Parts: sequence; structure tokens; C-alpha cells
Amino acid sequence: MKSKKRRIGIFRGTFDPIHIGHVSFALKAITKAKLDELYFLVEPMPPHKKNVSDFVHRLKMVYQTVEPYQGMHVLDLGNTKTNASNIITKLKAKFKSTTFVFLMGSDVAKTLPQWSNLEIFCEDNEIIIALRNLDEKNEIVKIIDSLPVKMTYATIISAPVPSISSTTIRNNIYQNNSSIHIDNNVHQYIATQHLYKK
Repeated sequence: MKSKKRRIGIFRGTFDPIHIGHVSFALKAITKAKLDELYFLVEPMPPHKKNVSDFVHRLKMVYQTVEPYQGMHVLDLGNTKTNASNIITKLKAKFKSTTFVFLMGSDVAKTLPQWSNLEIFCEDNEIIIALRNLDEKNEIVKIIDSLPVKMTYATIISAPVPSISSTTIRNNIYQNNSSIHIDNNVHQYIATQHLYKK
């Protein structure tokens, strides 16, 4: 009898810092996509982003945030630049007999047409997209439908907390304002490491 494939969610992002919006999306995705487990994957060198906090700091904050949640883990593929096809290769080597479900915000989904090796990313994988800010479902559907390679399955949901952003949190901390949108342990870590003060 053929064994059932596990369903593993992969939430790749900068997480600078990780906040309640990321966690809420992950929890909703676990239920909506019927995931067995979900892994946060911290992007070592995010493309098109400057002045990103050190990878080690961002990784530590993600570990601290997800620790209380059953079924949520952190996947550390190392502090080297990766692209989608590279990640897929590493994931398939690590997790056998698995369907991967990639989580992304609608802002990331809108960049899919510019991704290289998109066919490798789309092959046998699913995505679940959270609508952010003023993005509309019809707009994202058109983008997905226009891709030269068809996704195995794409789900679009409303972001549980659409207005929260890491940028706003960083700016608040820079201005010495506290944020209720990050874990207390992360708050303490940021203060101890003097992050977002420059």
C-alpha cells in the first residue's frame, strides 16, 4: 500500500523581525492547507532589500517566537544565498515523500513572473497566499493564471493581520516606541542586541 505523502508548509521570509502577522498567517495556513508541519525558513540574503539585520539575529528571533507552537519549526539551510530552485533541491533531499506548501504574502506573489527557474518551484508544489493591505484576490488570480508554468494548487486567503509590517515595527523601535506585535522574548532580544537603533 502506497504511503500517504506528508504535507509540509514552508514559510520563507526576511523576518526582520518576525511578528504576530507572520504567526497568525502560519496558524491559518496549517488549518486551511491541512499541513502536518510548518517550517519557517529565514532568507539569508533577501534580494531587493538593503540594510537587513544579520542572519543570526533574525534566525534567533524566529526560534524564540515559534517555540511555543506545536507543529511549527525553524529550518536552517545555512547563511548562504539561495534561490527557489536551490531551496527545492535541498528540501527534497531532506524530506522524502512530501508535498510542499509554500506560504507567501500577496506582495511576494506579485513577483512570481520575475522568478527564474519557476518551473522547478511550481512542479508538484502548492502555494497559499495571504492578501496584504489593499491587494485584491482577482488581481492575484490573474497573476497566477498568467504564469508560463501552472501551479499544482494555489489557495488565496485574507491575511489575519494585514496591516502589520516589519518595517513599521522597526521604525517604532527606532523611535523608542514599544510594539505589541512581537513576542516578549523577541522584544527583550532586540533591546539586548540594540537592534533597529541605527
